[in-house]
Amino acid sequence: MKIIELTDIQFKNYAKIHSARNYMQTTEYASTMKNYSRLFVSLLIMLSFISMYQKGWMDHSYVALCGVAEHALMQLLNDAPHISQIALCLDHDKAGIQARERIKKNLSERGYHMVFSLFSNLKDWNEDLQELKKPPPEYMNRQQTVIQMM
Repeated sequence: MKIIELTDIQFKNYAKIHSARNYMQTTEYASTMKNYSRLFVSLLIMLSFISMYQKGWMDHSYVALCGVAEHALMQLLNDAPHISQIALCLDHDKAGIQARERIKKNLSERGYHMVFSLFSNLKDWNEDLQELKKPPPEYMNRQQTVIQMM
């Protein structure tokens, strides 16, 4: 799986520093993906999501933005023009909500109409994953009772 995570400066230099061979490999890989891509604010958040939803994870493409600018997504869409469905899996906070609306509008203007949002229960997918890793409250209560009895 090819993961694209670029800062603004890296993106601006992307076309300049990649050889034709690397570009062909990226394009070849992108052409084998299904028509569905998931967009995340960072690599950590993306990997948290994949950790929670592992079934069929390799059937889709994933883009980590390194912020809320959509340059990496636009590069993926250029490399894989067959992608028509895009899930915006951005943070569930003010910046994430604003970015979601802006990106959705930009994609709509480019002809992408199958754009939808997947929301985490907490601020982001990593916080959701951390919450899943915690023991249930009743287990914690029993553990504290045992410690108090000792």
